[in-house]
Amino acid sequence: MFDHTPLTEVAAELERHHPIHFVFTNPHLAKQTLSGNFDVSDLNPFLQALEQILPTKITHKKQEIRISTN
Repeated sequence: MFDHTPLTEVAAELERHHPIHFVFTNPHLAKQTLSGNFDVSDLNPFLQALEQILPTKITHKKQEIRISTN
């Protein structure tokens, strides 16, 4: 569960559970906060929700997930 958690902290939590690394192309975006319940063991629903919640574009290449403003 996340409660007004900065996106960088959410990403760090997901990185602990998956062999991935998040890259933020916009420092302002990295400071955005999220609230909600996400299953940290299943990455795809989180990424899909993120694109709907915030004006973001997700690019997934190998072990890197790049999050940029849309």
